[in-house]
Amino acid sequence: ARAFGPDATDAKWYVTNQGRPRLLRVVHPNSSFRRTWDACTSVLALCLVSQLPLHLLFSWWPSMHAVWVVATASWLALPSLAARWLVSLWFAVDIALSLRTGFITRDGVLVM
Repeated sequence: ARAFGPDATDAKWYVTNQGRPRLLRVVHPNSSFRRTWDACTSVLALCLVSQLPLHLLFSWWPSMHAVWVVATASWLALPSLAARWLVSLWFAVDIALSLRTGFITRDGVLVM
């Protein structure tokens, strides 16, 4: 609460939020947790943006088709598949977290 100012522990939203179970709490949009989460999400998005053209190029390239089939059929593809599922899970949790995050209006009013 110290990160939100000297009166953050007295704010109505803070007191109400502390009485809720942890999964039902509203996340402050400027909290260090939310900023770290957004930074990690940005890094993942940049990784996906850089990988997509390469994936599209090598998936249809005729000389690479045989290599692609062998690589996806073997156990070597498991780390890649696991990474894809983890990234998909990360973005699914990000959607849920965005629905539990407050926002600040143009007038500077915090809506929790």
